[in-house]
Amino acid sequence: MSASCSASSAFYYLRIVKIIYFDEPAPAFTGRSPAAAWVLLAAGLLIIVFSIYPAPLDAAATVAAKSLF
Repeated sequence: MSASCSASSAFYYLRIVKIIYFDEPAPAFTGRSPAAAWVLLAAGLLIIVFSIYPAPLDAAATVAAKSLF
């Protein structure tokens, strides 16, 4: 069992080393799309709002937890 785990681990980690040092680099990142910017903005706003006023989120989580039991 230990030898097969070692072999699979070596394959996994040596593959990462091969990709880093020997494969061609991927094309450069061009930036994010407008849709991604809107999603990030919405997520950031939700985080800020629920950090300041977490009561609605807490109430929804309580209702969801009660429905499980």
